[in-house]
Amino acid sequence: PLAIIATSTYLMARSDDKAVRQQKGEQVDREIAYLSTIIDQLHQVARLDRLTDFESVAIGLYDLVSEVVLSYPVLRVEMIDSTAADRIRIDGSPTYIAVALRHLLANAVRFSDDDSPIMVRMARVDREVVVDVIDHGVGIAEEHLDRVFEHFYKVDSARARTSAGAGMGLTIVCLLYTSPSPRD
Repeated sequence: PLAIIATSTYLMARSDDKAVRQQKGEQVDREIAYLSTIIDQLHQVARLDRLTDFESVAIGLYDLVSEVVLSYPVLRVEMIDSTAADRIRIDGSPTYIAVALRHLLANAVRFSDDDSPIMVRMARVDREVVVDVIDHGVGIAEEHLDRVFEHFYKVDSARARTSAGAGMGLTIVCLLYTSPSPRD
């Protein structure tokens, strides 16, 4: 991103063409946003790598998931058993659960068609609670599945680069899922 920013500003300073200057200015804005995403996610990963414990509280999971989903107005929420889903309570960190869910939803939105439904489904399975984010996007080829949680790994660098992905979202989700909690 820095090389593109430097080149674009160099060309902007040397061009009298208003259209070229505007195009390069927009390119600089996109690269700054991309760089900001990378830096923010690196900070999240660094904090999570150092995490040894977090405050765990009783959470009404349905309410928390609904609140996060409402921030994505394009989504349709489907609950397996809505009468039981609204009573699911867990111990955990509402902040970290919301962060993980936001990263999963952002991936679903980023790699799905605009008119494709994205659903969030909750269910109690034995002694665990499962929250699924279901989309009908491009998917991930089987040969990449074992690497999607690696830092900066992108299945298709060209496609992910144009969609502002930094390659850290699923890494953050994995770190949140495997982080220690006071009541493991």
